[in-house]
Amino acid sequence: MRALIASLLLSLALATPAAAQRMTLDYNGSAWGLIGVGGARLEVTLDNDSYAASGTIRSGGIAALFLRTRVDVRSGGAIEPDGDLIWQRYWLRHLYDGVDRHITMRPTNGSVFAEISPTYPDGWGTPPATDQQRVAARDPLSSLIAMAADVGETRTCQGNYMTFDGRWLYRLEVRGGEVQQFRNGPYRGPVLRCRVRYFPVAGFTPQDQGYRDPPPPGSVWFALIDGQRFAPPVRAAMPLPLGTAQLTLRRWEVTPAAL
Repeated sequence: MRALIASLLLSLALATPAAAQRMTLDYNGSAWGLIGVGGARLEVTLDNDSYAASGTIRSGGIAALFLRTRVDVRSGGAIEPDGDLIWQRYWLRHLYDGVDRHITMRPTNGSVFAEISPTYPDGWGTPPATDQQRVAARDPLSSLIAMAADVGETRTCQGNYMTFDGRWLYRLEVRGGEVQQFRNGPYRGPVLRCRVRYFPVAGFTPQDQGYRDPPPPGSVWFALIDGQRFAPPVRAAMPLPLGTAQLTLRRWEVTPAAL
């Protein structure tokens, strides 16, 4: 589930306009190419030196008969002159299997403050992420915004993104790169298909075996728009034990906004 959530959250993009803009992206979810399983909504507001992002992932359709889940997440921070993202705040609420978990994080002096309620019954994992590892990582949403920004700027699929979510530390790896023509939904044009893999690093327990074993790579299709450092994902796919889970863009809107 964690790898799937990470894949869904890849539905973000970053630009560097003179005035603040808000991008809204709505996605439909499906499994095995035909069964509706919910969807996602992402909003990113940014200007030249700061960003704020929020997202919602929800189960629906036939998936809601077996697993009711909803994820609400917010993050924000600064954009350095060289384009590097420095996260400053993170909040997540995850409802699943009768659990309503809240996570709040922010960087502190040489560490990362993380408040989790309710706490995880099996602690911080073996071994837990160290202070040095936490400081060197971004929160999940900021990691994924940085990934989309790099793809949009360089037009290549190349990078590693260390990520800490309050307990688990993992690396997202972007590789490959295949230009294709996309002809579905609100976007029709060239896309760059990137391979994305998830590698666990720290904070896991024996009960987290499904998260400790790296799954097969997923794919994200980024729209390539001439003259813009901006590559909004139009599709994201993650392998399942039997088949594939997928998000496909159904609505895309850009409006002026204030941070």
